Amino acid sequence: MLAATSTDRDESPAPFHVALRILSSERSIPEKLAVYLRDVMTQALQIASDPDTIDGETLPEAIRLALDLRESEALRAAVGMVGAGTISAELAREILSAEHKFAVTR
Repeated sequence: MLAATSTDRDESPAPFHVALRILSSERSIPEKLAVYLRDVMTQALQIASDPDTIDGETLPEAIRLALDLRESEALRAAVGMVGAGTISAELAREILSAEHKFAVTR
């Protein structure tokens, strides 16, 4: 099921990326957005290792991120460092950088 998912992305920035960009500039984000960010990353890691975990509650951004995680070790390592804690500016930059490098090499 995961392999059949389209990797086409629209040009509008998703909340996940907006939050990472804000954090990477060492500004804070609302707690609700921080929870969403962690949820996307947690779900993406689960989906990347077991696509059968996708259900009606799965966030679309988590599926898109999971597709990238399956192909990029650097991105998987960066996202895997998040855990349940806060996401530092440095870690947000690392995730954005890994995503950018992966997108360029596609």
